[in-house]
Amino acid sequence: MQIRPVLGPVGVVSDCKLIRQFKIPAMMRDLYIRKLEDIFNRIYLGYGSSVEPSLGFGGGGVLLFLLYYGKLCPSDLLMEFTYTVAESTFKKCEDARNSVKGAYFTGAAGTVAAFENITANRLLDTDVHEVFRDVDQAVYQRITNFDLQKPRPGAKDELIEYGIYMQCRQNSRLAPRGTINYLQKVAALISVVDYIGLLVDGTANINSKNINRICAYLIFLHRVSRQKVYPEICAGIMQRILGLVERFLADSRNLKRGIPTCLVYGIAAVQPRHTSPALTGIIDANLINPNPAGGLLNNIVDIQQLNRLYWSTQEADFRSNAALQIAALEDRVKGNLSRKEMGLAGLSGLGLCMLSYLDRECLAWDSVLCV
Repeated sequence: MQIRPVLGPVGVVSDCKLIRQFKIPAMMRDLYIRKLEDIFNRIYLGYGSSVEPSLGFGGGGVLLFLLYYGKLCPSDLLMEFTYTVAESTFKKCEDARNSVKGAYFTGAAGTVAAFENITANRLLDTDVHEVFRDVDQAVYQRITNFDLQKPRPGAKDELIEYGIYMQCRQNSRLAPRGTINYLQKVAALISVVDYIGLLVDGTANINSKNINRICAYLIFLHRVSRQKVYPEICAGIMQRILGLVERFLADSRNLKRGIPTCLVYGIAAVQPRHTSPALTGIIDANLINPNPAGGLLNNIVDIQQLNRLYWSTQEADFRSNAALQIAALEDRVKGNLSRKEMGLAGLSGLGLCMLSYLDRECLAWDSVLCV
């Protein structure tokens, strides 16, 4: 495995890409550069062999942060440490490839999403197929053997997680021998889409208990349809979900409480602002309501959506709101974090939100967010 020389020549803070390319107020620029340096130092000093490879709580999230941070502020130390983390995470994925966990942020789906994001953005030269070929087969078999009509208790989310794994895998029609091929991937995704259709048909309304799941459905279906898999069926299910969203927004009690950012994120994934009356109404009424009491991952989704809204609209309110949410998230991750809080659900997630706040090019990391 090799890391591409994308981190560039040795860099110092005064030669950071942020300074060269973006007109950022000096005070804000210097403040965020210091904060990013501090995050890097805390990860560098705290990282060890016991860190798991997951996206949410381990090496997958750390590697994502290091590579996007390295695009802006390269250095020899950063490049060397990034290689160490990449090699360690890759090896742990190979060691654990026969044990497939369903949970997205702690299992194979999230980790492969991180590697696919990194590879797609040419930040890392890796053989993703080689590492995940056994996981591909295991996930494919679990989807194939799943009874859509009579799922076992507690298995509702599990199939969706496996579907997200399949969607994240960029399998070509000439996949290496031993991995699932393109047609197998398509068949697996169709099964998961059919299952989501059954779940949506059985959902009467969106509420606080199912809103994150509904948003995950929207994002998953949108990404599957963009891969030209089952596009008409996906579009039909998405329309049914958007009908649920319209009923949710029609309830004045929900508007008074504010709209969770995860719902905005889901709608925005499917419909651009200029074609979505629901999204335009939410934004114009300033009804977005990030939840300070939610989990760290929810806060990170909130901040990233505000970053995306700012870069797409240039409206200052989104930027100031994002800055406030970043400050609140900093307060939540202060202190001595355990090694399980270095990934996307901790320091690395905070750092990635800061990078997206400063640089539009860094928005790309959030393809790993499936809510």
